[in-house]
Amino acid sequence: AAVPLIFLATVAIWFVLFLCVKWLVVGRATESTYVTRDPFVQQNFLMWRLWSWALPIFSLLGGTTALNPVLRVLGAHVGEGTLVLNQRRYFDMDMLHIGTNAVVNSIKWQLHTFEDGVLKLCPARIGDGALVTHSTVVGGASIGDGATLLPGSCVMKGEELADWKIYSGSPVAPIS
Repeated sequence: AAVPLIFLATVAIWFVLFLCVKWLVVGRATESTYVTRDPFVQQNFLMWRLWSWALPIFSLLGGTTALNPVLRVLGAHVGEGTLVLNQRRYFDMDMLHIGTNAVVNSIKWQLHTFEDGVLKLCPARIGDGALVTHSTVVGGASIGDGATLLPGSCVMKGEELADWKIYSGSPVAPIS
């Protein structure tokens, strides 16, 4: 019994350290642009390097609604009843809005881009009741309420998927 408690305490300590660094060094990121030499760029990428500190808590809580408060404290907006599964990579969590009762499984988030030497942060939205699985979602994308995004799909910047439709492909297109 002592080993699991020590393990859980260690996971919690490393997550709290990651959380403190996130809020003290980066703070809340907003939709904006930064030249490559801007300190924010280096601070943001520090978080990518420290991701291994937080990964165990994502492994423990992934696939349960218990992960939602963790995502929220890291800056994401996650609605009640939403399930986030298999999230193993760090991303720009402040740029994420997921509605209520959505299911998000194994997503590759690309919520920032480098364009002409400029880091651009852009939010993405996943609507209430949406189902998004094994796909890529790029900052500036919007997935409507109740929409389904099938595996292998990619929603690009500026694309808005309508409510209650099924989408597939790259580029993404409606199939129903």
